Amino acid sequence: MQKHTFLKENEDELDELSKKLTILKDLSMGIGTTVQDQEELLDSFGESISSTSAAIHKTAEKVSYLIRHKKVSMFYIVLLTIALLFIAYLLLRYLLTH
Repeated sequence: MQKHTFLKENEDELDELSKKLTILKDLSMGIGTTVQDQEELLDSFGESISSTSAAIHKTAEKVSYLIRHKKVSMFYIVLLTIALLFIAYLLLRYLLTH
């Protein structure tokens, strides 16, 4: 009789352990999915930053050329710089909120 009670208690504890392991497995899978989603988001963000940086660099080269060869008014250069910074700000703000 004692042996039967002992086996029953062991089975009950094993069932509880199994349930807890299932919960832990589900949690781990959820964390894995979240990490994967975050990694994709960071990759996308990195690519956007790289393309924005390249565009700004290219524009800076064009402005530099204009200053040296075309004698463009400083007013237009400042205006262009402010516009580019505003566009970069909007792009970063959009990327960070989505």
